[in-house]
Amino acid sequence: MVRIIEELTISEFREIRKLIKPIELGDFNVIIGRNNTGKSAILEALYLLSSPFTAHNDPIFGKPRFTVLADLHGGNTSLIYGYAGEATIIYRICKIQAISIERIELKLRTDGVLRVRFDIADIGSSHYESFLKTLGIDPKRNMLCLYIPNDSDAYRKICKTILSEDIWSWIVKKGLHRKVINDLLITTIYDKFTEVIIERGKLKLRSEVEGDIGPLYIDIYSLGEGVKRAILTYLAI
Repeated sequence: MVRIIEELTISEFREIRKLIKPIELGDFNVIIGRNNTGKSAILEALYLLSSPFTAHNDPIFGKPRFTVLADLHGGNTSLIYGYAGEATIIYRICKIQAISIERIELKLRTDGVLRVRFDIADIGSSHYESFLKTLGIDPKRNMLCLYIPNDSDAYRKICKTILSEDIWSWIVKKGLHRKVINDLLITTIYDKFTEVIIERGKLKLRSEVEGDIGPLYIDIYSLGEGVKRAILTYLAI
């Protein structure tokens, strides 16, 4: 995966009035801070880069990203600091051979995304779609940025997406239903799980049991919260 964003600037977005300085991003980033200091707002600002336009729905949540965030926080006004005015998000783009853009700027108001600008030029949804396709992204199918909130409804929607026939067939063809167990669970959980399956229309984990019992098929929602979230996040990505 190629890093896209070199630097992020946020003002008047969610609980962030302004930053002391732009946030510099590396290949791997960890955000640490007290409650209500803007950690989630940073992730949500990054998420909007996947497409800020209402023409492009998030493939998992089935609605525009601005609406996804607004619904999480109680409406459009919740995304603007002080519930009035404009928010600004600026992404400084890394030097990538396929991209000539150095800067993407979003202006948001309580009624949605007001303006999207590449460097100094205002652009529309079709231009943004061309930009995504340059990066190998189909806005109707996959995402440049994925944001998974700590929200039960979000995990239910991810599960529903994974259960769809075309998505599940792709997961199985790539062997991800087994790889997720090897990558995440084998070294951390005592139970011997071997794969994720669909059984009776539900997403389940196959658990191997010694002796004449089993295998058992455990509903993903019967598992510990951390295991459930880890597996659904892995398969969503």
